[in-house]
Amino acid sequence: MGLAVAIFVMQEASSLMSNHYYMRMMTVGVLIRTATIGLIFCKSLRLSGRARSQHSVGQITTMISTDTARLDRVGSMAHLLWTAPIQLAIGIGLLVGTLGYSALVGLRVLILSFPINTVFVGVMFTQHKKGVKITDKWVQLTNEVLQGIRLIKVYAWEAFYGHQLGKLRTAEVQTIRKVAMAQAAMIACMTFIPILAAILSFMTFPSVFRRPGQLSPDANDLGLEKLRRAAVKVVEGSTHSELDAPCKQGLIDLLVDIVAVLEHALEQGHVSTEILTPAFEMLFMLARCTLSISNPDTHTTAYEFLARGRRILSYCSSSLPDLDTATHANYVRCVSGAFYNMAGTLYQANRHASAVRFLQPGCELGTEVLWLRSEVRGIDVEPKQEESWRQLQEHMHKRWELLGVCYSKIGEHKLACDAFIQCIRAFSFSGVAFVQLAKSGPSGSAFEGTKDTKQLGTIIDRVTYAATWELFRGLGDVSLRSALSLHDSDVVGAVLERQIAGLDGSRWKEGVPQVIKALLEDALAVYEPRSRPIRRARVLLRCMEAWYYRNDVAAARHPDEDFGQDAGLVRFASQYLASARMWQMLHVHRLGDPRGITAIPRLLEEACEVLKPLADPIGHASPMKAKSPVVAKKVAASRPTRTVVKRTTGRRVVASRTARQDPATPPKLRKGAQGAPRTAKQELGTPPKPRKALGTTSTNMSQTMPSHPVPSGESVNVFDDFEKFFALLEMAAQLLGLLGQVPARVQILNAMRRLAEHHASDNRDGYVKACVDLAHEYVKLGKIRKAGRIYGQALTVVRSQQASEEAAILFLLRYAESLALADNMLRSSTSYCEAVGLQEALHLEEKRLATYERVKMRVGQLERAAIACSVFSAIQYARDDPSASVKGLLQSLRLWNRALESLARFQPPPPSTKTSTDDNPFDMTDVKEALPSPSDEKPQQPRRQPCRDSLEWCITHGLLATLFALTQAYFSRGSAREAEYFADQVLDLARALNAPVPVGRALAWKGEVQLHLSHLTEGCENLTQASDCLTDVLGPEAADIRCLRGDYHRLSAKPEDAQHLILLLK
Repeated sequence: MGLAVAIFVMQEASSLMSNHYYMRMMTVGVLIRTATIGLIFCKSLRLSGRARSQHSVGQITTMISTDTARLDRVGSMAHLLWTAPIQLAIGIGLLVGTLGYSALVGLRVLILSFPINTVFVGVMFTQHKKGVKITDKWVQLTNEVLQGIRLIKVYAWEAFYGHQLGKLRTAEVQTIRKVAMAQAAMIACMTFIPILAAILSFMTFPSVFRRPGQLSPDANDLGLEKLRRAAVKVVEGSTHSELDAPCKQGLIDLLVDIVAVLEHALEQGHVSTEILTPAFEMLFMLARCTLSISNPDTHTTAYEFLARGRRILSYCSSSLPDLDTATHANYVRCVSGAFYNMAGTLYQANRHASAVRFLQPGCELGTEVLWLRSEVRGIDVEPKQEESWRQLQEHMHKRWELLGVCYSKIGEHKLACDAFIQCIRAFSFSGVAFVQLAKSGPSGSAFEGTKDTKQLGTIIDRVTYAATWELFRGLGDVSLRSALSLHDSDVVGAVLERQIAGLDGSRWKEGVPQVIKALLEDALAVYEPRSRPIRRARVLLRCMEAWYYRNDVAAARHPDEDFGQDAGLVRFASQYLASARMWQMLHVHRLGDPRGITAIPRLLEEACEVLKPLADPIGHASPMKAKSPVVAKKVAASRPTRTVVKRTTGRRVVASRTARQDPATPPKLRKGAQGAPRTAKQELGTPPKPRKALGTTSTNMSQTMPSHPVPSGESVNVFDDFEKFFALLEMAAQLLGLLGQVPARVQILNAMRRLAEHHASDNRDGYVKACVDLAHEYVKLGKIRKAGRIYGQALTVVRSQQASEEAAILFLLRYAESLALADNMLRSSTSYCEAVGLQEALHLEEKRLATYERVKMRVGQLERAAIACSVFSAIQYARDDPSASVKGLLQSLRLWNRALESLARFQPPPPSTKTSTDDNPFDMTDVKEALPSPSDEKPQQPRRQPCRDSLEWCITHGLLATLFALTQAYFSRGSAREAEYFADQVLDLARALNAPVPVGRALAWKGEVQLHLSHLTEGCENLTQASDCLTDVLGPEAADIRCLRGDYHRLSAKPEDAQHLILLLK
């Protein structure tokens, strides 16, 4: 420290004194020069003629311009004559004291250089003197030429004197050149000699002072380190303008040689941080400096430098005392980071193929160093290094992710999938609240906590899809259970559930159901029944859903013992139990067991009992009751009268059991309607004024805004994926309507409406759809005031723009249909026109959507168009225009068929039993099979339709309703053949759907048509089959069949049997 301070003080003192000295001497030199010039000029004016002949004008000019300038410079340099020997003596003494006798070698070199410098100085003086004489002659001759220019012009001596002046000028230039060359040679010698002296001194020092067994002296290491630092400083701080390419390349070659020297020392076993640290620093710097993004050749050079550093790591050994495991791990971390930084630079420049070469070793070394770090975790390190280790552990998965992205960019999908799997494995689940969310949050909430976990979820979806559908890997290879074997079971289970959820949108693709089954089996193996019962129940519900679409038989149990580690998920138990009952109901229907179908209302009642606390939460105010208008005209009976066609019995008003697919052609209620007073039609209110937008639509009904729960404190989510659970409820409601279970359907629609009111998000589509379906059911049951109140609540939600435009369109169409059934043409047409205008202004963005989502969007458009055609048909029928009504129904039928065909592309193809053999042109088997045979005349059973989701049930239900409406319309017109044709269509579709109530209704229609055609035997058979289908069903359908059987007995001349059936009806 003292020496450093002394050196600083000496430098400051030398600087102050030297500058002051130079300023003083320059001032004195200028004064001497000025005085000398003045004296020479005065003397030149007093020269005699004899003196002028000896001293020419050129000599005098040279003295003034050149000689006086040397007097100026000699002032600042004169003192070196006595200070230089002192400096030399002190320097030589210090060198001898530091290096010993080896310093004399350098002194000898300096002494031997004196003769060389003397020669150069002698040449400079000789040539300078000669040049001065030549300059005097040249100036003198120039003056004489100028003075005698007239005489020269008279005798034409210009060429002669020009030649003489040129010779003098050429000789002067040659002397100046020789002086410059001698000066340059002397400067080169003065620069080279000290370096040579230092090198020889350092080379001589080991031979003089080396002891037996002593390693390389510190002087060599110090010199090599200084040389390395100087070269590194020049190369790193250089630019193209400051350092040309050959010079820079020379410095790089020098650094490469230094690295080779250090590597040779490592090979000899001299492993120490003094050698490893500079070696790695130089290799990292060389890789950075040689890399040029636009030149692919430099990518290989940079990679070779870093690969050389990776090879140097192999020389490290933790057994040496000078290099412990922690230091080795730190070096590995630095090399890994160097590879990753170079890869990041190339990736940002879109050089993905080159970035892969750097990312692969970077990721491998990073994984290795984390394993080394785990062995030395107890050793204390600096806070800065600890932060570096923490960042490496938290961002290791991003390296693998970047590698996977680069592989994807260059088309290596298999390697990309493997890299993404490594990314999932390297993710630091302990650094985020992942496990806590997995234990206490809904399914998938663990992947919504932070930005990193969201990206992790996206990567899991990408890996699952790629392994399943692009790489066609085996079932065991798709699951990430083996890849995450070292992690906790909570993490593995959450990842497996994410994989299952990611394949929901691709369930219709070939091979995906088998993959989902394998994933479910792994998830069940991870979630033990005793420690994680609720999560296991959640997976079992997934199993029921998957087996429903795969036509498998399964049963789920709901554990009611200790919840173990699932104590934070107890609030989801009610939802899981209700979902289990729903799926059990769907499985019962799919299996087609008549005894099981009778248990569907019981299962639904159990599910609704479980949902009661969720549908009516404690402390929530019930919605205010509002006065409801009459939506339809009141009739005498609770159900509308049937159409009369040449007999006293006939069909009823309602041809479908759901409000969404209500038949568009209503029955003839003209008789009952005409008898009613005019004021009954006016109960709907006065016609509204024309509106331009939905937000100002008026339906003239009492409107009550559904109340929302006011959260007190922190809100607790009691549903795991409410939207999916609501879709399951909607699917069950559609199935109940298809099965003719009207009370059960009303019950579940009420539960759906309350759940959507209390637990739905800002989008209230589910609430509006549930209200519309429930109100339509009440209209068909004759409960007009309840229907009006529900319509009013739904209207308030629609007008407040809390629902989407699609839900608003559906609401307006269904409300218009109800008004048409009530013979309110004006208001029905207004609502219909508003719905059509809103549909025309609706713009749906299909870009960036998956294939399944785009098809669902288009099917939704077809559904709304089909409902609009049905509403149009109902309005035309109310206006006594049956032809236009039938046209609307036919158009609706075409739209329903198009929607069903669009969804059919997602169904797996039927299994083919035909073996793939070579075609034989002489084989007549195909021709024989194509010819009709007696066996072909047997009635074929319709092919069982695959399982459907909520949207498919909705479309199928609408198709059934339209077919029933067409059957009724043609029957009312007296077209028996068309009515029987559509009844057959309904029968085939209903049998394929395993729907006994539509089957019975279709058979009843066929029997009624055949009775009117006097085909009593066929009609009786159809009526008997219809009665067998509706054995356990109580409702208007069974009553209609008994009426038709009474007509059959009356036509068959059996009045006593007909009277008995009529008494049963009463």
